[in-house]
Amino acid sequence: MLTGVSQEGSDMDDSTRVEAVSSTPVAAPAGDGPEEPSAAGNLWDRTRFRPSRKGGVAMTRVQQAEHEKRIAMLRTRIMREMRERGWNRLAVMPVTAGAGATTLAVDLTRMIIRHRGTRVMLIDANLGNPAIAARIGVEGCGSLSRAVQAGEDLSRILQVLPDQRNLAVLAPSEPESEASEFLQGGRLPAALRRLAENDPAHVTLIDTAPLLGTDVGIAALPLVDAILLVADARRTTAADMKECERLLVDMPPLMGVVLNKTSS
Repeated sequence: MLTGVSQEGSDMDDSTRVEAVSSTPVAAPAGDGPEEPSAAGNLWDRTRFRPSRKGGVAMTRVQQAEHEKRIAMLRTRIMREMRERGWNRLAVMPVTAGAGATTLAVDLTRMIIRHRGTRVMLIDANLGNPAIAARIGVEGCGSLSRAVQAGEDLSRILQVLPDQRNLAVLAPSEPESEASEFLQGGRLPAALRRLAENDPAHVTLIDTAPLLGTDVGIAALPLVDAILLVADARRTTAADMKECERLLVDMPPLMGVVLNKTSS
């Protein structure tokens, strides 16, 4: 399990820092081929931290380089643990809204796809408030429930970016009014199973709704093998974490916790 992970920054504006501590030595991912720094370049440019609506500033070049190194370390440890345990689908789940889980999911995606032999799928399962499409600058696939109910093959609405051929994105652009009910129904899991069979990925990152506050996040957990929880250091309380522990009983295993927006 990854422990002691901290991340400084906010979801769209401040600089981000990630430190990961693991009880096991770090090993480079095996079988992925050489890392290509340019392979994720365009995606990185499109999702580079922008000034926020509150007037925040983007990272300096030094901060950006340090950020990339720390995300790379987190990526390597996540990839190793997923391989060792035979996991494929990882939920990146915020404790509460605004914790920075979407940014972390995108950061991990763009770092993992630097290994050209690793096929990655990024899925936006925060169906009540989807943000991945806007975050990475793609049009999105409209309503996911409408596509599934029409019997549409999800592989047809996957977006494969022309400059990242080893990345496929399933990013609805329309929120679902009954997101929890749709996630708990049988049609979406069946459609995702067919998608995995037709378009297999080595790693699937699933951005979810918060664990606390609504049931949309927890409704998505049967779709995943493991959970990476993202906590807001400024707002998440000990009581929040205790409630998370209670809710995650009998759920997929918790891989680790990212402590986001630290002041250090």
